[in-house]
Amino acid sequence: GTPPALIPALGSITLTVQFDATQAGIFGGVASLSNDELNENPFEITFNADAYSLTTSIVDDVSGGGSGFTSDMPPFVSNASGSAYDGDFQQAAVAGGAVAAGEAVWSFTVDPSAQYRISTTWVSGSNRASNATYTWQGVGSGPTNRVINQRVAPNDFTDAGTSWENLGIITTDGTGTLTVRLRNDSAQLNGLVIADAVRIERLYIINNEDPAPHYASTGYFFTTNDQGRQGSIQFASNTAPASPATTATFTFSNLPPDGLYRVSSTWTPFSNRATNSPFTVSGVV
Repeated sequence: GTPPALIPALGSITLTVQFDATQAGIFGGVASLSNDELNENPFEITFNADAYSLTTSIVDDVSGGGSGFTSDMPPFVSNASGSAYDGDFQQAAVAGGAVAAGEAVWSFTVDPSAQYRISTTWVSGSNRASNATYTWQGVGSGPTNRVINQRVAPNDFTDAGTSWENLGIITTDGTGTLTVRLRNDSAQLNGLVIADAVRIERLYIINNEDPAPHYASTGYFFTTNDQGRQGSIQFASNTAPASPATTATFTFSNLPPDGLYRVSSTWTPFSNRATNSPFTVSGVV
């Protein structure tokens, strides 16, 4: 409700402040309360808030939309299947003749200028297209399409009881929306296209060239500029002295608390690399 215009001496009221963010970030503000104190007018209360995005989001095929998914029906029709995500999927035959052209669309609200992994799942079969083309919009950099063989089951990783195939890693543009599409009239399409679920995962990537406190190394690490994700790596020999400790540390800050995260690493393989590199992760329960 509306607080009273005046609070009597020795009186009190309770105010509830609600923070609603439209994107991730660190926010703050000041509430100013006027009063008749000579030295303390106004009272100022400082508020700080952190807004986080979900690390993963899944949009499933749902007839009629309303959950981030829409499709043209027909040509897309629904099918029940115990092998599909959440028990069903949609399919469309190749456009032509009596079959109209159409598309399935998955829409996500995303952080602007952030990295995401896009993945999808489908129920495979011999009558599926081996060249189903997924496209996406809302990309600042990275791939904008991928051709998928839906005759073969997805097999990159498993999450939420479903196997997924990675479509690509992208950086979003400034619109705050990522849209994935699958059509039944792409060039030379050779079978049914299957629209099931699409999954996006927010990626937080630290490279060995990033400044402290994100990346730091101690001891006997050396840099070489002819390999690695961004053209360089750091390496240390297993014969380095024990002191000071030779450690590389990647620090991710301001992550949503109590979240479920996939921790991954990359390196350049070679015959002189360790077969037992000891990675440790802290900040987990």
